[in-house]
Order: sequence, then structure tokens, then C-alpha cells
Amino acid sequence: MNSSVKQNPWHRRNWGWTFAIGLVGTGVGIGTLWLSPEHGMTVLRSLAAARTAPCVLGVACGLVSGFLAGLLGIGGSLVVVPVLYLLLPAFGVPAVDVPHAAVATALTAMLPTAMRGAWVQHQRGGLDHGWLLRLGPGAALGAIGGALFALQLHGPALALMFVAQSLYYGWGLLRAAPPAPGSLRARIAQRCGALPPWNVGPLAGGFCACLGMGAGSLLVPYLMARGVSLLRATATSQALNLCIALGGALGFAALPAAPAAPAATVCWPAALLIGVAATLAVPFGVATASRIPLALFRRALGIVNLLGAAVLLLRTLWP
Repeated sequence: MNSSVKQNPWHRRNWGWTFAIGLVGTGVGIGTLWLSPEHGMTVLRSLAAARTAPCVLGVACGLVSGFLAGLLGIGGSLVVVPVLYLLLPAFGVPAVDVPHAAVATALTAMLPTAMRGAWVQHQRGGLDHGWLLRLGPGAALGAIGGALFALQLHGPALALMFVAQSLYYGWGLLRAAPPAPGSLRARIAQRCGALPPWNVGPLAGGFCACLGMGAGSLLVPYLMARGVSLLRATATSQALNLCIALGGALGFAALPAAPAAPAATVCWPAALLIGVAATLAVPFGVATASRIPLALFRRALGIVNLLGAAVLLLRTLWP
């Protein structure tokens, strides 16, 4: 009886943690209204002006991304970014600013999700703290550099980079089979797995922050190549997503605007809707990870990634 209570994702400790996040979020909102009334009212007006459908889409996107973050250790942004391309214009973001705003918003929305996922995994004893210390600082610093690089890119180039990553990752999920020994994929995986962590952390952090995504698709295979089990690699990847989200969000907030992205700011209403919904869904993904065979689910996620890449490609080529 006790074991079933411990496995319940909505154990009272989780309810307490969710309530604490909601309380902190409410405090931040009130503080924003108090310290910067104009900015706070802009957020409230954006939420009020948006129609019901964009808000529902944002909440649904957050629930899906949070579940995926808990299940696979990814940031969920492979789903979030394509949705943001559809969502941000409804919140008043000009079309020319959508690519950079989508990346900045996705990283900001990832913060509570990654924090929640890391905490749940810590409670379950799933984190590999050694690898977290080896990769985390470099990933955070690399994420700041990735944000700087993204600000130098024009919107269509940034969108096409995300499309290429989604196509590659989605096709890899659909194949599902490990690479044949001696094949090109096997040789690349072997060489990548042999890289030292002080190289992998900054490279993965920079690449992921540039595209507004988590590091599960890169760091889970790397950790498994270094002898970490799938479950521990997935758990540790969630904590590393927090490092990347922090570095990337700080980079977009602190770095000066570039000519290619003069208004690459976070869309706070969208980040709030997606982030809160994703935070609530993370425990279900974590609880499901050890209970279902992932092969079928990985193929379904591969199809979702290919569809998201197709939508994003169409929006980029024919705005």
C-alpha cells in the first residue's frame, strides 16, 4: 500500500511543491505589477486581448511539453517552438520578430518545467550528480553563447535551423533501431561518446539555447555512451535542461539587441501559459517513464516532430 502511494505522481509532497510554484508565480506577478506597472499591465492586456483559442492552445502545448519533459528528459521545445510560431501573432508579436521571440519564450517557459522535473527526479534518486557537475556549468555558459549567436541570425535562418534539427531528430525516433556496427551513425556516435564533458557541455548548451530546445536529444545518448543507464540519463538530462534554460534566458534578457533581432523579447503571456501547464504535467511523465515500453511512443513523437517541422517550414517559406 505504501509503495503505491510513493509512486503516485500526485502525492501530497508533489501537491505541496506545485502549490509553492504557484505561490511564487503569483508573487512574481504581483511584484511585476508593483515595481513595473506598465510592463505588468502589458502582460495582462495581452492575455485579455488574445482570444480563447490561443490561450487553450498554449495550455495544451504546455501539458504536452511537460509530459514529454518528464518522460524523455527533453525540454519539450521540439513541440513548443512550432506552436509558438502560430501562437505569438495572437499576442501581438510582429511577424518579423516571431522566430527570435519563439526561442526566447520557449527557453523561459522551460525554466519551471526543468526545475520541477529536476526536483522530482532528485526525490526519486534518479539524478547522476557526478555527470550533472561535469556538464552543467559548461552547458549554462554555452547557452549564453548560443543566445548571442541566435541574436546574430536572421529569422528565416533560425527557423530553418530548427526545421533541420526537428527533421533529423524525428527521423531518428521513427527508425528507433540502433545503428548497425561499423555504419556511419555508429562511428559518429562512438566518437561523440568519447568526447570529454568540458567539450560536450558548452557545445550542447550553445546549440540547444540557439534553437530554444532542451538537451535530451543530445545528452541522453552521450550519457548512455558513457555507461549511464537510460533512466538515469533521462533524469540527469532534465537537470541539465535547467542549466541551459537559465543560461539561455539570461542571455536573451541581458545581451544587447542585434540588427537581425532588434526586438527579441520574451512573450510573457505565452511563457506563463505554457510554463505553468507544463509544470503540472511533468510528474505524470516521470511516473510513466518506468512503466511503459517507449518504442511505440518514440515513433509517435517522431511523427509529431516531422509534422511540427513541416508546419514551421511552411510558415517560413510562405508566411
